[in-house]
Amino acid sequence: AKKLALALPDDGRISQFSTSKFASPGGLGWFPSNDSPMGGKSSIALQVGDIDPSGQTAMLIKAKVQAGFAFPWAGVVFFPAQQAMQAVDLSNANTLKFKVKGDGKKYQVGFTMQTSFIPTTHNFIAEAEWKEISLAFSSFKGLDASIITMLSFNAGPETGDYQFQIADVRLVRE
Repeated sequence: AKKLALALPDDGRISQFSTSKFASPGGLGWFPSNDSPMGGKSSIALQVGDIDPSGQTAMLIKAKVQAGFAFPWAGVVFFPAQQAMQAVDLSNANTLKFKVKGDGKKYQVGFTMQTSFIPTTHNFIAEAEWKEISLAFSSFKGLDASIITMLSFNAGPETGDYQFQIADVRLVRE
């Protein structure tokens, strides 16, 4: 079956967050995610965050990562297709950019591909001040941009309380 190459907005922004909703230009959109489907005990809450330096509303992600699953996590996911875990061709882009701030802890951003539930990830630190992070798709080991099912921002696997904000999430070609 031929996959559709997702038509991305001109600015590549997939986070169209406002005080009323966490919207996206296409796909199923943004959802809380944690290890509970795997029997884990981690919890997650998504709230409206601050305004980032570019004027974009942020999503505040409060995660409580608890033991109970081998790789506990809690965070947020973006489904680019119209249904969860359906593959989409994101090869119109080659770089993920986002702004982040938080509690100084380490987080993972990852892409999940068709036929796998294990994302290929990259670590980042959510520092106290807003910072833009730019990651080439090529820096995600084994990533095939033509079969992406999910983009995730997660706390874990270290247990504890986490708090970070993301804004201005973009998929761009550079």
